[in-house]
Amino acid sequence: MLPVPPGMWRVSRWLRVYDWDWRKRPFPGVNPVAAAHRAQIYPRRFFYHVLRVIAPEDRETGRADAVEYDQDVHALLAACFEPVSLSDVIEGDFGQRHGADAVAGAILGLIERGLLVTADADEPVDTEAVAAASEMYVAIQVREEFVAALECVKQIEPRVVVEIGTAFGGTLFGWAQVAHPEAHLVSVDLPGGIGGGGYTREHESHFRNFCGARQRLTCILGDSQHPDVVERVRAATEGVPVDMMLIDGDHSYEGVSKDFANYRSLVREGGMILFHDIQPPPPETAQPMGVWRFWREIRDDYRHTEIIHDPDQFSAGIGVLYV
Repeated sequence: MLPVPPGMWRVSRWLRVYDWDWRKRPFPGVNPVAAAHRAQIYPRRFFYHVLRVIAPEDRETGRADAVEYDQDVHALLAACFEPVSLSDVIEGDFGQRHGADAVAGAILGLIERGLLVTADADEPVDTEAVAAASEMYVAIQVREEFVAALECVKQIEPRVVVEIGTAFGGTLFGWAQVAHPEAHLVSVDLPGGIGGGGYTREHESHFRNFCGARQRLTCILGDSQHPDVVERVRAATEGVPVDMMLIDGDHSYEGVSKDFANYRSLVREGGMILFHDIQPPPPETAQPMGVWRFWREIRDDYRHTEIIHDPDQFSAGIGVLYV
């Protein structure tokens, strides 16, 4: 039998299961050429390590540290979800069913890719790696600003996260990685919305790809300003105060002010509310962009941080309120 390391081992905190067919279920707003390119880059189903899935030397393929999905591998990982002796796994049903050497080889491959780690392994968040991996889900952000925002959020390791305006899912992916391993994430998005919003119910499973095994995701589709949606968000949080909220939906002055008024009370004292696009928009923009005006009205009433990579860049920047 191939030798396996002694001691207790478990599944890495950063294991994720990707399951999405870009050819059969293209995402709203992604043209057929881009969808076909993604289908070529990513197989239908695979396991991956969040912090290494897109390696600098392999950024074109995005396949570093990925393992093709297989029911047997899935079952093997499930058996190691709680700390376990690898020798016990090999000597148990897996070894008897598939052969000790085959199971040992699979285990060594998972260790090599970081999907199995020692039970006491320290697995800190690498926000730059998270931002890179978010490209799988299209984060409509300035990379440097997103990394800085992730750094802010990881400090409180939120257990309840609400995102208003999810679009393709890239930022929600990021929050999931810096949130608590048992966090509850609530996504609010408007199908057909302006500015990249608009996932539909059939695309909800796409966003479950980035959650940890113990994390929960609630998707609420509709206008964030509608009373029914506001009530659904309140119900989804189950009375537990929100630790972190992103307001990135309706970018008009009226829209962002209503979102703040409707959801501010859900955020706990000491929690944070993030606003995207706090920089003034270009004069020729066709969309109503009033986040910057609202931000400048309220920022001085709170302790706050402005994350702006390029002061001359229009329609970017992230504002963080500590409420």
